[in-house]
Amino acid sequence: MVGDDDSLRLALIRLAKQYGRYGYRKIAALLRIEGWQVNHKKLERLWREEGLQIPQRHRKRKRLYHKDSSIIRLRPKYQNHI
Repeated sequence: MVGDDDSLRLALIRLAKQYGRYGYRKIAALLRIEGWQVNHKKLERLWREEGLQIPQRHRKRKRLYHKDSSIIRLRPKYQNHI
């Protein structure tokens, strides 16, 4: 059982590196396609133990001005103002 967990961990890490934006649920689906019979709760536990995370998404900054040149966001007037 322990040796099986180790090989499952390696498969989990391999797929997590290959598909960087996938979470444990999509990785679980890929593992099932590969032939693993794994419970989602066990896979989530292994995911947390390995310290795997999805990278945070960066938000796009909105425009500073409208087309009619009215201000949306304040411009900084001095250091650490906004």
